[in-house]
Amino acid sequence: MGIVTKSSDVESFLGVPRHLYSEVNRRDAVGIVTGLAWTEYGGETLEIEIVKS
Repeated sequence: MGIVTKSSDVESFLGVPRHLYSEVNRRDAVGIVTGLAWTEYGGETLEIEIVKS
């Protein structure tokens, strides 16, 4: 017989859920676009905010 767990016990076993920054970028917002900067060593996604003046 193995160990029996409940779904409510998962967080106590695994700890606090990780927050992934990229998940925040997946939501649309007015005035913000996602850009990409890259070099020969890698890349990075950027949030670019615009304001009409």
